[in-house]
Amino acid sequence: MIPLDKNDLCLLHVISNSDLLLQALKAAKKGADLFPSRRRPHLALMWNCMINEVVKSKQENRWLQIDRQNYVAEVLSELPKTDMLPENREKLKQLCTSYLNQIELNPKDGKEYLKGVLEEAINRNLSSAINNSSRFAAIKKLVEQGAEIQSSLNGSDSKELYINPLLKVEKFLKRVPKVPMGVNYFDKVTCGGMSEGEVCLIAGLMGAGKSMQTIQFVGSQLLIGNCVAWFTYEQPFDQDLMQRLVSFVTGYDLDMIRGSEYKDLSEQVRLKFEKIRTQAADKIISSDFSGNEMLDPDDPEDDFSVYSIEKRLTMWQTAQGKVPTYVMVDWLGAAVKNIATKRGVDIGQVTEYIAIANEFLTGLVQVAKKFHTRIIIFHQLEPGIKKSPASRKPTSVELQFIKSAANWTDYAIVQGKRDDNQRCWYICDKNRRAYPCECVIELDGNHAMFKLLEGYAPGRNGQFINIAELQKENEQLSVDTQESYTNVL
Repeated sequence: MIPLDKNDLCLLHVISNSDLLLQALKAAKKGADLFPSRRRPHLALMWNCMINEVVKSKQENRWLQIDRQNYVAEVLSELPKTDMLPENREKLKQLCTSYLNQIELNPKDGKEYLKGVLEEAINRNLSSAINNSSRFAAIKKLVEQGAEIQSSLNGSDSKELYINPLLKVEKFLKRVPKVPMGVNYFDKVTCGGMSEGEVCLIAGLMGAGKSMQTIQFVGSQLLIGNCVAWFTYEQPFDQDLMQRLVSFVTGYDLDMIRGSEYKDLSEQVRLKFEKIRTQAADKIISSDFSGNEMLDPDDPEDDFSVYSIEKRLTMWQTAQGKVPTYVMVDWLGAAVKNIATKRGVDIGQVTEYIAIANEFLTGLVQVAKKFHTRIIIFHQLEPGIKKSPASRKPTSVELQFIKSAANWTDYAIVQGKRDDNQRCWYICDKNRRAYPCECVIELDGNHAMFKLLEGYAPGRNGQFINIAELQKENEQLSVDTQESYTNVL
């Protein structure tokens, strides 16, 4: 069933307004899908009739004259071909008839609706354009056209085509507050956390602990009292994931929790977890996108893409009246794979993989700004780094498709290979707010977390060592050597 609301009248309003009609025709000529047929087939049908009339008028070398009475009659005659319910067709007929001579709609509503569908077409239909052309030029061209179309529909007579940064320095040079993650090593390399509207890309090897970091970040935000969103594309919310989450938020050893049902846990663990759950139950939104179970079967556009994330954030914002401080997405490669499978796209072709990855990343950037939140997305490092010693610094250049991925983000963090002591590099190779920063972290598997190691640096044989301890050892070695020479003499 297709619900009818005031937006359904916008097309009639566009047709009745010569300025809006001209802008809409220009938008359609540039490839914008103004009225997606999957969502509103009756509007799509009416619009297609309009486009056909324009083409016909040009072929006959005449001005487009809209006979509104005949136009509506033509559309109504075509309606039985659509998949609409009879009562909806009757409603639309009544609407067309009653609003034929007088459209009681504010022009601003028509413009806002056009802007909305244009943004949706630009943001969500990139993949279809890429699938048809398999060329990167399609992305750039469509985005540029979309920006031009949106600019023409902004409803403003005075458009700002250039700025004088010297005269507007007060506008741009201002302090942008950051929100700490509550995880010392992340806050260290990002110089205090992230600001709203920013996106961070964290890359690590397969099995390096990306899911472990996600759990630590989510748990830390909940313990602080902030709202957080968690979207997982590879590992489902199963026993293993929940065991590690319970271990981290309660602080109890993972061995006490692993392999046990919740009712079998010790009373001290359950009491502490119940206390945390009571305090933070309304502060988290999570979706398991490792399978199709959590997709909306009634919404064909709910296909693991950014639309799926945005839809759930909007629902949660409507229900809870708030937005998450941080959004975790684990991880990019799995998201691309799931989206491609759902859409039937072959990502064996590198161009198709990069196209979907770009669409996903650009969408996340827009979501971060729309909801005034901070998004962290995990990625996978080039497997070739496994051959290098752990003490060697990894760089963001070793990210797969780094030119397509990290360019969209404000931060690019690389987690290195762990040594025999479970220590590794943690480097913020790109930081738009400050200088790049680095540290050494250590995996604490017993508590499902990484810990910051102050004063550590790479040593011999690819291992990380404590500089202060090494200096003490060298000083003691020097004393022992001097004493040995004294005894000999």
